[in-house]
Parts: sequence; C-alpha cells; structure tokens
Amino acid sequence: MVVSSFPQLADPPSHYEKPVISTPYRLYKLIAPVLKPTDAGQNRSIVFIGHIGVGNYFPAVECQAMWATAYMDGKLPVPKWQEQEQEIALFAAWNRRRYLSSGMEGNNMTFELLGYTDCLLESLGLSSHRKGFIKDLFVPCKASDFAGLKDEYIRK
Repeated sequence: MVVSSFPQLADPPSHYEKPVISTPYRLYKLIAPVLKPTDAGQNRSIVFIGHIGVGNYFPAVECQAMWATAYMDGKLPVPKWQEQEQEIALFAAWNRRRYLSSGMEGNNMTFELLGYTDCLLESLGLSSHRKGFIKDLFVPCKASDFAGLKDEYIRK
C-alpha cells in the first residue's frame, strides 16, 4: 500500500542499515496505546508525548499535549482498535521506506512535522494555519504562532 501511494519509495538507494535494538513504537497518532475492547474499561490513563524524531519539537509537543489532554478526558473520539492498528502499521511501513535506517523506530518525521501537527489539530477541530495563506507557506513557524491555541480549544 505504501509503494502504491508513494511510488518514489519503491526502490530505495543503498544505505547503511543501522542495527535495530528496540521495537518500533506502536502508538496511535504516536501518542496513545491502542485499547482493545478487552482492556479494562477502555482506560485512557496513559499517553506518551515527545517520542518523535523531528527537527523542531515545540509545535509537535504543543499539539501532542493538547491532543493527549482531549484523549485522556474522553473528549476525543478515536476509531476502533483495528483501524488504529492499521494506521500505525501503515505509518511504520511508510517510515521504514521514507527514512530508511532512521525510520526503523517508526517515529521519524523530520520533514513531515507540519502535516503531523495539522492532523492532530484537525482532530481537535482547530487549524494550524494561523498566519494567513501566504505567510503560512513562506514564513517559518515560531512558538508565537501557537499563542492562544489552548484557549481556542477550550472555547470549542
């Protein structure tokens, strides 16, 4: 499925294959463990934020913290566990092809940070496009761009 969606990833260049010494993360949205119906009461009492490989953590962790809070409060609908596992598997497969050895951990998105924060904020009913169309395209993302995001979520 990854190769059919991203044909440029079909034939990776030769590269150093770093030995994998740990299991890839298997977290929904790279934050929450998948809960199956047999898990005690669908307990949403643990999340893991900041376990991603990005060049700039502040927007990722800000959005992850808001998403995690909504998730733990039960205010964020999540798909059935099978759909969560499918999304996780697809992302892990894409990550291995996109980032080769660095993607073996399953949490690297050096160049996809904005798409990831967009996804998290969209699920909260918010937008990461906060400066205007042209500036969002050409002006670097700064911490001040996320000012008021929490208050905006609380109002919703």
